[in-house]
Amino acid sequence: MKKALKITLWTAGIIVALLLIGLSAAYWYIARNKEQIRLFVQQEFSNNYNGTLQIGAIEPDVWKQFPSISLGLHDVVIRDTLWPKHHTDFLNVKHLYLKLAFWPLLKGNVAVDKLLLQDGTMNLFVAADSSSNKSIFQRKKVKKKKKGKASFDVNVMTLQNFHFTFRNAPYKKYFDFRIPELNGRIHSIDQVFHFQTQAKVQVKSFAFNTDKGSYFKDQNITFELAFTFNPKRNLLQVKNQEFVIGDQRLRMNGDFFTAKADNWFSTDIEGKNVNYRTGLSWVPPTVYNSLKGFIFERPVSFKMHIEGRLKDQRIPLVALSADFINNTLDSKFGKFDSLSFHLSYVNGSKKDSLYGDEYSFLKLTKLKAQFAGIPLTADTTTVVNLKSSKIKTHVRSSFPVKKLNNVFGRESFIFGEGNAQIDLHYEGGMKKDAKYPLNISAFVDLRQIEMTYRPRNLHFHKCNVRLQVLNNDIKVVESELNTERSQVFIAAYSRDFLSLYREHPENILIEAQVRSKHIDLNEFQSFLQSRPQAVRRPKKSSGNGNSPDFLDEALDLSRTRLTVAVDKVTFKRFDARNIKGDLLLLSNGIELRNASLEHADGNLSMSGALHNTDARRPDFSINAKVEHTSIGKLLYAFDNFGQQSFHPENIRGTIDVTSHLEGQLDDSNAIVGSSLRGTATFDIRHGALVNFRPLLKMGRLLFRKERLEQVNFERIHNTFTIRGNEIDIPPMWVNTDLIDMQIQGVYSLGIGTDILLEIPLFRFSKKDIAEDPQLSQSKGFRLYIQAKDDEKGEMHFKPKLRNTDISKENQERKRLKELRKKRKAN
Repeated sequence: MKKALKITLWTAGIIVALLLIGLSAAYWYIARNKEQIRLFVQQEFSNNYNGTLQIGAIEPDVWKQFPSISLGLHDVVIRDTLWPKHHTDFLNVKHLYLKLAFWPLLKGNVAVDKLLLQDGTMNLFVAADSSSNKSIFQRKKVKKKKKGKASFDVNVMTLQNFHFTFRNAPYKKYFDFRIPELNGRIHSIDQVFHFQTQAKVQVKSFAFNTDKGSYFKDQNITFELAFTFNPKRNLLQVKNQEFVIGDQRLRMNGDFFTAKADNWFSTDIEGKNVNYRTGLSWVPPTVYNSLKGFIFERPVSFKMHIEGRLKDQRIPLVALSADFINNTLDSKFGKFDSLSFHLSYVNGSKKDSLYGDEYSFLKLTKLKAQFAGIPLTADTTTVVNLKSSKIKTHVRSSFPVKKLNNVFGRESFIFGEGNAQIDLHYEGGMKKDAKYPLNISAFVDLRQIEMTYRPRNLHFHKCNVRLQVLNNDIKVVESELNTERSQVFIAAYSRDFLSLYREHPENILIEAQVRSKHIDLNEFQSFLQSRPQAVRRPKKSSGNGNSPDFLDEALDLSRTRLTVAVDKVTFKRFDARNIKGDLLLLSNGIELRNASLEHADGNLSMSGALHNTDARRPDFSINAKVEHTSIGKLLYAFDNFGQQSFHPENIRGTIDVTSHLEGQLDDSNAIVGSSLRGTATFDIRHGALVNFRPLLKMGRLLFRKERLEQVNFERIHNTFTIRGNEIDIPPMWVNTDLIDMQIQGVYSLGIGTDILLEIPLFRFSKKDIAEDPQLSQSKGFRLYIQAKDDEKGEMHFKPKLRNTDISKENQERKRLKELRKKRKAN
C-alpha cells in the first residue's frame, strides 16, 4: 500500500515538474519571440479573414488561464479592407487574451482555441453611401495546414465590458447592446459556425426603424443561447432558446439572412405569465402610445411573430396573439373586471407589405367582462387602424337595473328594482377626432324598474322603457313612467344626439310625445326651478367625453320639445281637461307654445316662457286667452292672482280675457306680486258681486236704503295695466241693477289702493240705456267718492269734490231734451 502511494506521488510530482518546466519554457519562448508571434498572429488573421489586425503590445501570462498559457494582446484593432474609405474600426479592444493549447505547444505547434476580450467595442454598419464593413465575416479559403505549423482556430470566446453596435443608415435600423459579460463557444462543422453563449446584455436600441423607436429599450437581458451561422447561406438561426428580460422568461426562435440580395429575418417570441406593464415597456413609443390607455393588472401569456428585411427601412411585420383570463382592465373607458378573451393583432398586410398603426388589425374573441358590476359579452370585436382606431363590436348584457348606480354614481339617477337588457352593434371611431362614419344599432329594454331622477327629485316606479339607438339618433320606442299620482306614456326621438353631445350639447334637441290620462303637476314642480348641479366626482382625464358625468352635463344643456296630449291635469287648485300643446324644456327654463285646455266651464289658450335667470326667482311671461270661463272658478284655480280683496265666492259670471303678463315665481312657485307687469283686456257678462266687502261698506255709508249684498250686472269690460302690486284702472262704467258708477284709479294688491267712484244721482231706465248706452255716462248731478286703504289694508270711503265744466253741463241738458222729444214723436 505504501509502495503504491509512493509511486503515485512520484508520478504526480514528475508530471507537475514537467508541466512547470513546459510552461516556463513556453513563457521564455514567448518572451524572447514576442515580435515574431505578433507578426504571426497578424498574418494568420489576414490569411483567414478580409481584414487587418493591429496589436499594440504582447505579454505572456502563465496564471490567467492555468494550466494553459495565455498570450495577452493589448490595444487590438481589427479593420476590414474598406477601412480607408469609411474609417470605422470593426473591433477595438483594450485587452485580448489568447489561450494557447499546452500539448500542441510541446510538439512545436501553436494552437489558439480561446479568446478573452476586455473593454472593447465592435461596430457593424452600412453607411448612407452603402459602404460597409461586413465583409470581415467572409472567410478566405484556407490551405491545408502542414504539420508543425500554427493554427488560429478559436473555439471559446469571452467578452467582458463589451459594446456592440449595428447601424444601417439607408434603412434606418440601429441595434446597440452593452455587454457586461458574455461567454461563448464556437465550433465549425462543414463551415457552419455553432455558437453556445451565456450573456448579460443591456439593450440600448433594438430599432428596425429609428423613426418609430426601439423594442426593449434600456432593458436588461440574460440568456443562454445556442445558435448557428452558415456563411454560405448567410443565415443566422436561433432555435427554441430561452432568455430573461428583467424577471420575465421568454422563448425565441429566429432566422436572420445577412446576404445583400436576401436579408429577410423572422423571429418568434413566446412569453407566459408576463406582467402587462412590463411587456408594455418593451415596445416602441408608437405602439406604446396606442396601448398605454389599456392597463391589465394580471399577467398575460402571449406569442409574437416579427419578420421583415434587415436592409429595409420599412416597419417589419408584427403579429401578436395573447390569452387574457379573469383579468382586470383599467382604461379610459372605465374599469373592466373578470375579463377574459383571446387577442390577435397584426400591424399590417403581409400581402401588400404595408405595416404600421394605420394598417394594423386587432381582433378580440369570446370576450366576457364586468363593467361596474354589469356583465358584458361580445363574440367578436375588431379594431382597424390603431392610429385612428375604427372598432366593430357586438355587445350584449342582461342585469338588475340597480347595478346602473355604479355607472351614474347616484348623481343623475338612482335605480332600484327592475331588470335591463342591452344589445349593441357598434362600428365607428374610438377616438374623439375619428373620421369614420358611425354605425350603431342598439336596443335597451328596461322592465318594471324603480328610479329617482335626482336633479329634479322625481321618483318613478314600475316603469317600462324601450330605447333604440340607430347611428347618431336615439329613439324611445315606448316608455311608461309612473309616479305616485301620475302615469305618463312617452315616445321620444333625438337626431344626431351621439354626434352632438360631445362637442355641442347645447344643440341637442329631444322631441317627445307625451300621453296621459292624468298628470299631477304638483309632483313636477321642481322643473320650475333651476336644475340643481350635481356634485361631480373626481374623475380621470380621458378627453373622450364618454363618462356618465359628461352625459349628465350634456343632458343639462340640451333642449326637449314635448308635444302633450293629456286628458286631465291638476296643479294646486287648478284642474283642466283635454290639455294639448307644445312644451320646450331648456337648460334654464320652459317655453309653452300653442297650449289649449278646458277649465272652469270654458276654454283657455296660452303661450309663454319661464326662464331661470335667477335661481331663486325664475322669470315668466305668458300670453293667455280665456273664453266663456267662470270667473269664480278661475280666481279659485289661480289663487286670486295674488290679491285678497275679493275671493271666488264674491263674484259670478263668465269672463273673456286676453292678457299678457310678466313676472316672477317665489320658492314655492307662487307669483311674486311685486314683479307683475302686463295688460289684461276682459269682458265679464251676466255677472254679480256677492257680499263684496268694499261695496257693502260703501252701501252702509251712502245707500242705507239699498241692499248691496248682491249687485248684478250685464257686462263689464276694460283693459287693465298691471304694474307690480298695482293695477291701473282706466275710466270704466259699471251698470248694475242697483247702482251705476264710473270707476277709475289704482287698485293695489297690497297697500296703496286709490280709486275714484263717480255715481250719477239720476238713473235712466234699462230701456233708455239699452237704446242709448251713453245715457249712463251723461253728465248730470254726480256723487264722487274716493276709496282708499289705510296702512292695514282696510278700505275707507269719503266724498270728494270735483270741479265741473258749466258749458258742458248745459250742452248735456240740451241733448237730453232733444232725446225726450224724439221719444214722444215716436
